[in-house]
This record gives sequence, structure tokens and C-alpha cells, in this order.
Amino acid sequence: MAVKGIDVSEFQTDVNWDKVKQDGIKFAIIRCGYGMDHTSQDDEEFEKNIKECERLNIPFGIYLMSYANTVEKARSEAQHILRLTKEHNPSLGLWYDVEDNATSGSVGKEALTNIINTFCGTVKNAGYKVGVYASLNWLDNKIEKQIKENFPIWVAQYNNKCQYDGKYVLWQYTSSGKVNGISGRVDMNYLYDESLLDGGEQPVEPVKPVENEEEKRIKELQTALNKDFNCGLAVDGIIGPATTKAVMDHYLKYFTKGNFVKWTQTQLKRKSYDIGGYGIDSCYGRDTEKAIKKLQKDNNLIIDGCVGIATVKILIR
Repeated sequence: MAVKGIDVSEFQTDVNWDKVKQDGIKFAIIRCGYGMDHTSQDDEEFEKNIKECERLNIPFGIYLMSYANTVEKARSEAQHILRLTKEHNPSLGLWYDVEDNATSGSVGKEALTNIINTFCGTVKNAGYKVGVYASLNWLDNKIEKQIKENFPIWVAQYNNKCQYDGKYVLWQYTSSGKVNGISGRVDMNYLYDESLLDGGEQPVEPVKPVENEEEKRIKELQTALNKDFNCGLAVDGIIGPATTKAVMDHYLKYFTKGNFVKWTQTQLKRKSYDIGGYGIDSCYGRDTEKAIKKLQKDNNLIIDGCVGIATVKILIR
């Protein structure tokens, strides 16, 4: 049997939670904020909403609106929700709201999978239940099968029937709900797992986050730069300022040799670019330069045959 609840944010101001509970609302999913871990992006009504739910014993979950288009940003978003959750006990778990077309929606399926895995893996490793919120369109067209099978799903489809074919725990069926105690419209949801309302699900065992392929390639790059130039880079799988500077300080050009060259040749071969008869030989010869120029042309980069940070970022994908 489905149980009716709401999700709220700072856009619902001065919620009278006593009236909300009296109107038959059985649970709430509360927004803690949006984007990376900056206090300026915390939801202004979050603490009040949480404390009221705790006072009235209304079961609640917490969600964060994502604007991540890289795994680095997804990590920061995970820290954002964890920072605001640590003083509370959300029986309905934590939820990753992925729906922004300009950011998360601008990347390919593989990159989006890495972003979601990074956020959810970090949150799950901290000991929380975690799931993914997305529209029916995103679930059908943007989100990979492995995500839908590995994490609980909260479907957004404004309709009299949920048409999502996969398994789901929550269905947001309208954004135009009316509830006593809330001025204006509010999102309405059905919950299909009532055991969550009284904490019936066992705590999640911490797991090791899955390392995605791009992270692995970045770590191999950082290791190569450290070996060649003693850069002292943290091998963390993140293209941050230090790694960017190391690449630009030691960018590759004709007749360079070393581990950075070997890494570059390996990525070119992975992408099916012809690096000549000598193959992966750690020497930046004419065939490797020719392959880099073709890669740069194919990706609308400056065609100079040198491997700087823009070219490296293409090689990582």
C-alpha cells in the first residue's frame, strides 16, 4: 500500500508542520541544499524543517540538488549532504537529485554514471542509505542500467500513473499539491516501502567506492608525472590545480621521452589512433605527434602536436 508524503525546500517558507501532520502527511523528503559543499548553498529552511519533523516524529529523508558535471564536483556534493546530515537520523535515507540539463545533463552516459557512483558510493561508505531521484525521461534515456539496479530509485513523473518500468521506492506524482500548513504548491509523493517509516531497514554496511575508469587514467597520469619529473602529486584521480600545472610545466612535444609519453601513447591506442610501427615505445616521435594532431583536430583543439592540459583531458575520456 502506498503512503503519501511531500518533499520540501526553502521555496516552501514558514511551513506549519503541525498542520501538515494533521492533514495526513506521513513522511517528508527535505532539501539540504544544492551543488558543492559551500555553506552559501545550504537550503535556508533545512534546519527548521528537520527539527520540526524530529519534534513531531515525522519520518524524513534528505536530498541534495546536483549540479555536478565532474566526479570532483560529485565528491564535494557528497560532502555537502554528509555535513548537514551528521546531526540527524534520516530513516528514509539520502537522495541525489539529478535533473539539471545544463550541468549533469550536459555530460554523456558514462560520465553521468561515474558522477552518480561517486556521490552514492561516498554517501553509502559513510553508512547511510542512498538513492537517486530523476525524471522518467532521465531514467529512460540518460541513466545507465547499473545505476537503476544498484540504488533505490525515486521517480518524478507528473501523471495519474507511474510509467517507469523498473523498480522504484518513491514516486513524485505532482508538483502542484495542496497541503494544510503550506502556502502555495508542494511536491507530492507516494512511498512504496513502509518499513522505512519506522527504520525497519538495517543500516547499510560501509563499502569501498568503485573507482571509475577516468579516475584510474588520471591516477596513472599522476604516477607517470611523478616518476618523470618528481612532481610530488597526490595520486587522487583528480585533475586539480597541481596536476594541471605539472602537465603544463612538462607538456609533451616532438622527441620527448619518458613515462608521460608512454601514458599518452597508451591513451591514443585505446582511442584507436595510429601511433606507428614502433607502438608504445615511450618516445614522442613523428607518428605519435601525427596521432596527437589528428586527435586535436577531431576535438576542435589547437592543432600544434603538443600535449598540454586540454589534450590530456581529451585523452582521459
